[in-house]
Amino acid sequence: MKIAIVVGHNAKAPGAYAPTPIGLSEYDFNNLVADEMIRLSKGTVMGRLGGARPLELFKVHRALSSSYSTEIDAAYDQVTRGGADASLELHFNAAHPGATGSETLSSGGPKSLSLSGHLQRAMVKALARPDRGIKVLGPTDRGGRSLHAARATAALVEPFFSTNSVDLVAAQRVGIKGFARMYLEGLSGYAGFEREALPTGREINARNGFGTMHLETESLGRQEFFARNHALLAMAVENINKIQEERAHGEFFVPLTLVDAFSLMNAEMGMKGGQVDPGFVHHERGIGLVPLPSNLVYWNGDDAPLDHSRLTTEQNITEFLLYLSAIKNKPVGRPFAWGEFYTDLFRDPSTTGDVPGQMHLLAAVVNGWFVPQLYASPPDFATIAAKTAQAHLDPEPILRELAAAGFRGGPGTGRDDLRARLAHLNAMIALADPSLALESVRPPEAKPVKPAAPPVEPPVTGGAPVVAEKFRTTVTGFAG
Repeated sequence: MKIAIVVGHNAKAPGAYAPTPIGLSEYDFNNLVADEMIRLSKGTVMGRLGGARPLELFKVHRALSSSYSTEIDAAYDQVTRGGADASLELHFNAAHPGATGSETLSSGGPKSLSLSGHLQRAMVKALARPDRGIKVLGPTDRGGRSLHAARATAALVEPFFSTNSVDLVAAQRVGIKGFARMYLEGLSGYAGFEREALPTGREINARNGFGTMHLETESLGRQEFFARNHALLAMAVENINKIQEERAHGEFFVPLTLVDAFSLMNAEMGMKGGQVDPGFVHHERGIGLVPLPSNLVYWNGDDAPLDHSRLTTEQNITEFLLYLSAIKNKPVGRPFAWGEFYTDLFRDPSTTGDVPGQMHLLAAVVNGWFVPQLYASPPDFATIAAKTAQAHLDPEPILRELAAAGFRGGPGTGRDDLRARLAHLNAMIALADPSLALESVRPPEAKPVKPAAPPVEPPVTGGAPVVAEKFRTTVTGFAG
């Protein structure tokens, strides 16, 4: 059986760093492991471990490219051209210090699940760390492109967390040779086609970023709601970032900020009689303080709720924040001037560290400013992005740009309505982060915004998930 060993990351962007007692980057560590695997596989013992068919291994490196998807596609083109029956991509994890254990990523196909099951059992046996199971990823999930980019059966391993001291000791104990033997044991088990019952391994998260705490909502206006719940909302954002950091599987991720949360919630939340309304009906999108997109499963994963009307306020906001975080970190496969939507909007050097600017880019995604079908003439998305990122300083340039390109998001998205919406977004910047108070214009009094028309979704081809839609009563939202 011919197996490609893909070394995660690349020499110029080497991934996570494992400190003492490892002292190596993700790329350097796994490059050594891959070399040792190839050396051992040529021996008489490991080549036929457990009575399996001989393993013929070859190594593939990812080369730094203009985009993540290009890098992955080029590497897995080598996998295909090399005639691999299966591929194994080597990584290790990094997140917050409390994250620990071993996990394997699978495409969800029967052979991928079988391969992943053998690798997962071998890792848990060798490292003796918590079993995080098999996680099934789609092609647009973080880490998922590697599992779907080639014809060969694929798996991706995350044996330990470099940010957890106990995991590091376990990894150091096993050593480079031990890791090579561990992976070869899993590969040889798969090559022998042992077909035990395998778990589906769907990732399950506690869908409440607030724990056992409850938000105050009764008889509160906008400012009062955010002031009273400031600490709890900050805790929820921190918890969301922990979830997404683990989902990133060691890849770079852009955290959600409290400014993102406050500003987007302020613009989207349901109001009744001047007070926040946890029972607000957002068209057919269900009931809740903030609206959730109909394609929530696409953004938040298979364990996202299908019925949005039965969520508590805390669950409603948790899903909303997960959705916003996913927009910043989940590639949707649409190229633009300097990268891919939407991830590269938030990784551009001109906006890195610009918290208000990134918030406005996030709001622009939610409201369809980067959906070409919503313009009368072809839009210049690079210019729109640049002017959007300055909307906290002066909203007029982006309003003029949208008007010139014929943005037609529907009722509720006229120039005055968009100006009012930008005021709602800017109004929360200083409350979320007082250090940013002087960086923003003083917003004018925000007037009510006209309700939006029923959803209009651009055509989607090839069975791709629907990712463009109208989002709520006060705005036109097209995160797609």
